Amino acid sequence: VKEGPFENAAPGMTKTGISVGGGGTVTVDFELETTTGTVTGIVLMGGEPVAGATVTILPVGGSGAMVAAETGEDGRFEAPGVTIGSFRAFATTKDNLTASTRASFEGESKTSDVRIEMGTAGVKGRIVRTDGTVLSGAWLTIETADASDGWDAAKGWKTTGGEGTFTFLGLSAGTYRMRVSHPEYAQLLTEPFQIPKEGVVDLKDLKLKAGAVLSGRVTDDEGKPVEDATVSLIDQAGRPVFLFSFSTTGSDGRYQVQGLELGRYTVTFEAKGYSPAKAPLNLEAGGATVDGTLTRGGAIEVTVTDDAGYAIEGAEVVLYDSTGRRVGKTLSLANLFEGTASYTGNDGVARIRDLASATYKVSATRTGYTAEGAMVTLTVQPGGTSKATIALTKK
Repeated sequence: VKEGPFENAAPGMTKTGISVGGGGTVTVDFELETTTGTVTGIVLMGGEPVAGATVTILPVGGSGAMVAAETGEDGRFEAPGVTIGSFRAFATTKDNLTASTRASFEGESKTSDVRIEMGTAGVKGRIVRTDGTVLSGAWLTIETADASDGWDAAKGWKTTGGEGTFTFLGLSAGTYRMRVSHPEYAQLLTEPFQIPKEGVVDLKDLKLKAGAVLSGRVTDDEGKPVEDATVSLIDQAGRPVFLFSFSTTGSDGRYQVQGLELGRYTVTFEAKGYSPAKAPLNLEAGGATVDGTLTRGGAIEVTVTDDAGYAIEGAEVVLYDSTGRRVGKTLSLANLFEGTASYTGNDGVARIRDLASATYKVSATRTGYTAEGAMVTLTVQPGGTSKATIALTKK
């Protein structure tokens, strides 16, 4: 039995071992002892305060609700009502540039002060058709080129106006790529490019091509249609075609993805209660049809403690497959509330669901701690939950 708020898929409190007999009613009581504190801080761009930025506080591990605040003229903000523990603080400016930091409440303190900094560099360019004419109404996202950043990769977004031009300012030095989409054209994902500490990089003209359509049907292993399955794609370079996939199946299990550039891809199908399925795709001008079959998924439950046996909140649990590659969820509607599932809650437990049947290596990390031994090996079976405990030692 669980209770808890819907926000951020917070797990709330859990009670197990409840015995239900025939013809009777079992009463389960919960005593809520949620403790909250206040997060304060400042948002800076090139060392200067940023006024009017929205700051969102997201507890790590799904142990509480999301809290938002706004910076004043001095760039400072105050966000009361944040659940005590580890959290992520995201700042978004009026120009839709974003930056984040991870922090926690130290010791018995009920206040935490954070500093969120943006850079001084930028990027500019123009969106055009293949014939060179200007294209307005294109949606752009500037993101870091490191695929492991997940949703944190997005550093800004905007829509092109009548001149088709765009400018993103306030970026830090690093490797980036631009993602461009338009309802009538194939999505464009640029090759990685470097942004220095100072100055504005000119990408000049980014050309959008005509796109093709991918369609198909997703069923379970009994042939029944799977509704609300998410469809996502990886290109030949191993890059996600969509930073976040909104493509889902209807009640008949059918889906359609428009605006794809011609080429080879890997299609991934995901749905609640099922393990992910993958299929190859060679997309040509006439479009393509790819069907998917989903089987029942399994789960792991990892408890992270210190060397005295006490639960550690905010530890990250990481899975690796048989090849040593890190296993992660795609950014899609099927995994909308799974962003913090790999982090332990206030009970020290991380629960990662909808995994394919396989053997995984599992590790845990937490700032200020070191792992005591080698990674734990877990085998996941369809419909089953594999459990393990990992101990960390405080530095």
